[in-house]
Amino acid sequence: MFVPFAATEPPIKILAGPPDPAAPHVLAFCNRISPGARPVRLPIRAEPGCLPRECFPNVQQKVEREGGHIRYGWALWEWPRVFIEAEHHAVHEAPDGSLTDVTPSIPEDPQTARLFLPDNAAVYDFDNPNETCRDNIRQALAHDAQIEEYLRLEADLAGIRMRTPGTGMVPVSGPDAARARIQTIVKRSSYLKREIAMRHTPQGAPCFCGSGQKFKRCHGTPRRIRR
Repeated sequence: MFVPFAATEPPIKILAGPPDPAAPHVLAFCNRISPGARPVRLPIRAEPGCLPRECFPNVQQKVEREGGHIRYGWALWEWPRVFIEAEHHAVHEAPDGSLTDVTPSIPEDPQTARLFLPDNAAVYDFDNPNETCRDNIRQALAHDAQIEEYLRLEADLAGIRMRTPGTGMVPVSGPDAARARIQTIVKRSSYLKREIAMRHTPQGAPCFCGSGQKFKRCHGTPRRIRR
């Protein structure tokens, strides 16, 4: 998963992606969102004309071309030992019941598969998209005050962006108050992400800075870790 810093800072590259569908904490998280539903791992089979982050129109176009239905639900992601997250998503359901994820991943975070949780209640209104815009569902995987604060800030940021036209990745346009609040949140979130990565990155994992070295030989060396 690609996790951006503020616009003036380099990105953190963390080892995140679709979680293990059989892990107990994943199943518990899924049951909280859509009781009784089971997550399914789907390969990403992007089709011509499909755009990243546009799953609903992507699937609607496939239904218009080939028939079938839109299956609503959530795409699941996990930063191991840090948090798990569900993002409102849709896939194509063929007449035989098979599911296909036609939405490509974003270029800066290439993925080959997604873990999809069906949820018939998570509908999307194409006529009134703002009325059915849903924030991600997040859950911490560790008792860590900084993780909890980071997740609260992410929820605040999503709320502002959903309510304010013209907002997005920094820099933003829109009312001065919203812009100032977003900049404050992004600055604090950037600091928290780095601190969280410093404490929760495994020693043998690639360093989050993108150096290509293992964490223990880069930012994880004793002289750089603050306890």
